[in-house]
Formats: sequence, C-alpha cells, structure tokens
Amino acid sequence: MAAASTIHEPYVRAAVLRDLAPRLPVELLGQAVAAASTIHEPYVRAALLRDLAEHLPREQRATVIGQSLVSASLSGRRGVTDTLPAVLSVAQGDESVGAAVIASLLRVCRWWP
Repeated sequence: MAAASTIHEPYVRAAVLRDLAPRLPVELLGQAVAAASTIHEPYVRAALLRDLAEHLPREQRATVIGQSLVSASLSGRRGVTDTLPAVLSVAQGDESVGAAVIASLLRVCRWWP
C-alpha cells in the first residue's frame, strides 16, 4: 500500500490499487480508499472509488460510493454515465445511496447541456 501511494501517475496508481483491492484485508482497504481519494483526475478517482466500494463491507460502501459520485459529477457527462450503473449495482438495496445519486445528477445538471 505504501508503494502504491507514492505513484504520481493517476492511471497507474488507479490500476495498481484496483489490482490490489481483491487481495487486501479489510483493514487495508481504508488505506486504498484514502490513496484513491488523493488522485486529482476526477474521472480516474470516480472509477477507482466505484471499484473499491465492491470490496468494502456493506456498512462502509455508501460513503465511498458518495465520493465516487461526487468525483464523477466533476469529471463530466462520461464520468456520470460510466459511474451510475456500476454504483447502483454495488449499492443494491442501500437506500442511502439514492441521495448521493440525486446530488450527483443535480451537480451535473448545472453545466450539462
């Protein structure tokens, strides 16, 4: 995890964290989410957070999914359309995610043509 956090290229850091996630114990997944949150490219950050959420315990998913949706809404139309289906499948049955989805859509509607 420490080595992955030192990678400066956002796409490479995301690929490494995505590959590590299924192999990490739950205790280290929080560090992976923290490392993902420092990625400055919103689209890459949104996709990685979305993918990491799958590996988290159910009670921790909503927060990470919300972060993913915020990042997706900052990245543009493609970020939102790519993120929503995956987020909704990961969050299936979690009503708290609905508010994050609506907030993300409203944020995009401010500038979406």
